[in-house]
Amino acid sequence: MSFAELKEKVYAMTDAERLQLQHLLLHIELENDAEYLAEMRRRIGEMDAGKKVTQEEVERIHSELLAQGR
Repeated sequence: MSFAELKEKVYAMTDAERLQLQHLLLHIELENDAEYLAEMRRRIGEMDAGKKVTQEEVERIHSELLAQGR
């Protein structure tokens, strides 16, 4: 399949399908990134050690980011 054909198919996708494609492309980009994988292992280790946030904290952070336009 050529890039032009692929581009045409992407334009024909629904928003939900494009979002899934976006997630797939990001996954492909990061799955072999040693620095990213090391950071994820570090963060998972912190969570396993008990460093977690509550649902309320997540919602507060989300609200703050939305207020900042992020």
